[in-house]
Amino acid sequence: DTRGYGGRHPRGHDPLSDRIPRGMHGVSKEDRTLAEAIRLGRLSAADFGHREHVRMAYICVAEAGPGDAFRTMRDDLLRFLAHHRVPPGKYHETLTRAWMVVVRHCMERTPDTGSSGAFIERNPGLLDTDLLLTHYSKQRLFSDEARMTYLPPDRTPFPLNGDARDEPE
Repeated sequence: DTRGYGGRHPRGHDPLSDRIPRGMHGVSKEDRTLAEAIRLGRLSAADFGHREHVRMAYICVAEAGPGDAFRTMRDDLLRFLAHHRVPPGKYHETLTRAWMVVVRHCMERTPDTGSSGAFIERNPGLLDTDLLLTHYSKQRLFSDEARMTYLPPDRTPFPLNGDARDEPE
């Protein structure tokens, strides 16, 4: 379930800092092909929709673990934008990080998926582009500040994942 999952964070807790045990989620040949197409700019900007963003978030967490996945995803997105000559201001820090938190949360609760496609099939709510509005007001989420720097939710906090611990930035 991706909606209404409450939970409270200690101040400064990073919901991406927790580790998912290696081997809990697989990456398929199709996932590797997608990741390579995004990383090398072979996927067109028009074909990089919400589903592909969710798949890429899953791939990054499955391959790198939650802590490193965000940095990988951000770097991949910025490289993709540059390759397609999209202004870097199109990148949105809060949207990226918040979706990574939600995907990571669902991964913890959906063990043993062999691909991003199987993961999405078991978590179809992730395809709801308004999901983050459960946690954020529109004013906060779509603000210039949220585009440039990560802002935590102002409506409903993200749930704690696994053994919560702080990770210094």
